[in-house]
Amino acid sequence: MNQQRIVIILAALQTSPYVRSMVTHTFCHNNQQLFSLSYSEPLQAFHINCLETNQQQEYTKLQDATEAIKALLK
Repeated sequence: MNQQRIVIILAALQTSPYVRSMVTHTFCHNNQQLFSLSYSEPLQAFHINCLETNQQQEYTKLQDATEAIKALLK
């Protein structure tokens, strides 16, 4: 997945109607779930949860979340 596609997904989570819903994207590779992504409007932050380790990260900036996703997809 390229950076432009990641930015589109992140930006969509910040817009209506998604921002008012609990939308979660799950990223997979070879049918294995890697991590999930959601956005919290009250916190104005993206949440990335590594499904294997259950480690959670929070990013308030779209660019920081993009870089984190790119690193996880490598």
